[in-house]
This record gives sequence, structure tokens and C-alpha cells, in this order.
Amino acid sequence: MSEQEVRTKRTTITSGTTTDGLPLYGRVLVGVHIPSGVASTSMKIAVAPSAGGTYSNAVDGLGQYGTAGADVTFTIAASKYIVIPPFITAGASDAKLIFGSSETSKTYEYVTREIA
Repeated sequence: MSEQEVRTKRTTITSGTTTDGLPLYGRVLVGVHIPSGVASTSMKIAVAPSAGGTYSNAVDGLGQYGTAGADVTFTIAASKYIVIPPFITAGASDAKLIFGSSETSKTYEYVTREIA
């Protein structure tokens, strides 16, 4: 069994609810560090099949995170680490984080790992 390399990168929301595209480089999103002072209490993930492609919200097709067919939504809080099940972004080229409230000058660390 080999260890899977985990990488941490940063993205900043200057103003608004959505980050720029997060390139996954053939990896999966597994976590997000929420900074202090964040107003939002919820976060969704949108994915694109290719760089510069059209983003669509990740949907819970099986009802594992709430209602089947609804957007996957995470409850978040300031200064917390949010664990993201890796299959949510599997196969995506890029992802965006979408927050429930507008944020200004917030930097988020997102964590990716290799696909097993």
C-alpha cells in the first residue's frame, strides 16, 4: 500500500459568494479550511468536466447527504476544517466553492489528494 500525496492550495474570494475555479489536476477535493470571520453557514461545490468548461453544482444522486437529487450542501463555520468525500469531485477537472453569504477578502485553503 502506498501513501497518497495530499496537497494544500489557497484561493481567495475578493468579494462575492464563489471562488475562482480550483484546478484539480486529476486529483479529488477532500477538504476545505474555513478561515475565521466567515459569515456563511453553508457551502456547495460546483464542478466542470474540463478546464474552462461549464460548472454545475454537485448533486446528491443517492440521497446520502440529504434529499436525492438536491445539491450537495455542507454546513460550515469559521475556523473549521470541512471534510469532503472524494467521490463528489471524482472525474472533474475544476471545482468552485459556493458560499451561502457574500464574503469579502477571505482566503480558503483547499486540500486535494491523488485518486486511489
